[in-house]
Amino acid sequence: MTGPQLSKWRSDHDLALREVVEMLGGQVNHTTVSRWERQPEEIPTWAAEKILGITKITLPLDELHALLDAAREDNTPAQQFIAQAILEYLHKRRLTKSQVETPTSPAGPAPSTIYTLRPDDLKVAEDPIAATIGSLTAQLKDPKPPKPPRQA
Repeated sequence: MTGPQLSKWRSDHDLALREVVEMLGGQVNHTTVSRWERQPEEIPTWAAEKILGITKITLPLDELHALLDAAREDNTPAQQFIAQAILEYLHKRRLTKSQVETPTSPAGPAPSTIYTLRPDDLKVAEDPIAATIGSLTAQLKDPKPPKPPRQA
């Protein structure tokens, strides 16, 4: 977590510097937290882990059920499966933001992904998280391997 990310997180949770200091067990003071927020570097790992450890993620119940069903079908622990879905969403978002096109001959999935990206996966949806979860769930139920490159 970088300083600007900490600042955004604190703002999103409507917390005062004092409250963040309390969450961190008083191991730092408000001046330190304020300095962290202004610097682009990573904050200490122990602090990021404490902050992110109390962060809750909310999903519509039907989407959560779909993730849990897909995790069960894939025989993957639910926590790991949900983390992979989030990583996949972030990966697709980075590709979309940088406007990178998918290669014509797919090299296969990256080590941190569950399935291979296809050109249709890069379309921006109205609800990107739901689209990612839906796409992930559908592909786990009916995986379609990438087509091999054509030989001339």
